[in-house]
Amino acid sequence: MAVNSKVSADPVDSADTDATLCSALHIREAAGLTEDPDGSLVPDLSAACAEAAAAAREIAAEHLRAGKPLNALRFEICDGAGHLLATVLFPRVSSPP
Repeated sequence: MAVNSKVSADPVDSADTDATLCSALHIREAAGLTEDPDGSLVPDLSAACAEAAAAAREIAAEHLRAGKPLNALRFEICDGAGHLLATVLFPRVSSPP
């Protein structure tokens, strides 16, 4: 099973390059948004995108193994103030025949 995630990042003001990024990985589904209440500290937006892509692949694989539909469309990566920084699409997977 090949699973690929697509990442889209908008330019981010990186005036303070020594600071860590407080990011939240919200899950966008057709029915709405499930917010990440905890967030995480990552070194930069690239690390947040990598974390989201890995989580998207893991969630998609779990749903595939369990035969459950994957309703999530993408992760929305937001900063501590709630501004959207990037999106990471969930991979398209289908159940084996």
